[in-house]
Amino acid sequence: MSISNADNYFSYFDKVKFFLALLLFFLGLISFFGFQKNLWLLEQFVFLFSLAYLLYCLFFNKISRSFFSFCKESFFEVKRVSWPDRKSAVRMTGTVCVFAVLISVFICLIDKIIDFFFMVFY
Repeated sequence: MSISNADNYFSYFDKVKFFLALLLFFLGLISFFGFQKNLWLLEQFVFLFSLAYLLYCLFFNKISRSFFSFCKESFFEVKRVSWPDRKSAVRMTGTVCVFAVLISVFICLIDKIIDFFFMVFY
């Protein structure tokens, strides 16, 4: 197995644990809003247990660790990008807006021409 495939490989147990954590969290939300008010202690316990299990799975699961490492690498990649200065950014934004308006006018004209031909011949 190559290194790139090893990064994307998750065991069946990791996937089950991750989805079980999400399921328990949503069940905790349902219990928080769904139990009767005289069961407030059970409501709080189920919600906090499901939240704690979700956090455990988020920090100790291979899927989550790879997601967090991807976010960290993306953040460092964004820091290395050479951003344009204000003048170039405004100029490029203006160019994009002008072309968007021109393309929309062109599409509108083509639509009106096709509509005209359909009205004349049908």
